[in-house]
Amino acid sequence: MGKGIVKLGDSKWATKDGNLLAYKETNNRFTNTEFTFARGTDATYVGEDGLIANETGDDTPRIDFLDDTDGHLLLEPASTNLITYSNSNSLNFAFDNVDMTYNSIVSPDGTTNGILLEQTGSNASNGLYNHNLTTDDGTYTYSIFIKAKDSTKIRIRHYDGSANAQDFDPQTMSAGVVAGGLNLNFEDFGSGWFRVSFTRTLSSASTHRLGIYPDRNNTQKGVYIFGLQIEAQSYATSYIPTAGTTVTRDAETCTDAGTSADFNSTEGVLYAEIAALDADSIYRYISLSDGTADNSVRVYLNSNGTQLSAQLRVGDVAQCVFDYTVSNVLEFNKIAFKYKENDFALWIDGVERDTDTSGSTFSADTLNELSFDREAGSSPFYGKTKAIKVYKEALSDPELATLTT
Repeated sequence: MGKGIVKLGDSKWATKDGNLLAYKETNNRFTNTEFTFARGTDATYVGEDGLIANETGDDTPRIDFLDDTDGHLLLEPASTNLITYSNSNSLNFAFDNVDMTYNSIVSPDGTTNGILLEQTGSNASNGLYNHNLTTDDGTYTYSIFIKAKDSTKIRIRHYDGSANAQDFDPQTMSAGVVAGGLNLNFEDFGSGWFRVSFTRTLSSASTHRLGIYPDRNNTQKGVYIFGLQIEAQSYATSYIPTAGTTVTRDAETCTDAGTSADFNSTEGVLYAEIAALDADSIYRYISLSDGTADNSVRVYLNSNGTQLSAQLRVGDVAQCVFDYTVSNVLEFNKIAFKYKENDFALWIDGVERDTDTSGSTFSADTLNELSFDREAGSSPFYGKTKAIKVYKEALSDPELATLTT
């Protein structure tokens, strides 16, 4: 096979002095190279032990293990938790014949700070209520960690001029989206804990109200909860703890790996194993370029939320463009883009999906950097990445099939 010059994944991840993203070299096939990584704030991630950990070092990349025993690079946009007390002081809620017992159980961060929420009254509508969380219209995502105790029916209710609610049995939670009034999404964090989230677009924010009812069967039972979060965006990002004020996690960038000596501008393969954070309407690029949009090799999540795409541009003119609809952009897919003069191909998950036999590539030493963006910081890649490889040769079909299988 061709000589790969950048590899992320396969072996344990590591960070080097100066907080530059790197990897542990396992053989001589891959040349070590580093990315410039930046994030101006702390951020949480799921560690190899399955627990939520806090990355206290600014500009330190996060290797996340949620639903992934190998670990993946997690890159997220900026987001703010609008709840000022995410796991204490009543979670910013008013009580209606319910009770919270703090420090009742080990939470997803491994400490005994999970909260027991129980009904104490004699009405199935007893619960927690929060008015006027925001007065601004727009799209918001709500999330909270829930673990079953003895309740078999709880309700999450949202009001914004009209009410939407969804009941579920915490004893039978499983990962995935459950259709209903709020289309609740469940993420499994282990040890019986699930992060439950939903997204709403507010058109009458002045009437905004969120409610949680721990026992709709009216039997004075309860559930465990942890880590409430409300964000002004279309999906739930990693947990942002707060303790008295709103907290913002800065956006992350991962750019500028390699030099012209590392890449072959006339032919090669750009490979990535990636998953989207959300099927949103924004392009998310990984590119090999000369630092501009004029000359670049790109693989990317398409803005239609269903396709993986690839493109090569020479002198700001597209030489080939490939688009392929995958079954789920939120799951990991393996994409390889082969480029060579008059010989381009897109491989995804073991199958050649498209080819183009007409087009030019670059003059020698044109390509000089690999970045998680569309060049020069535009359209950054936010998502999960298990692996990136760049090959100095246009691999054969059998090699490409093996690489992407």
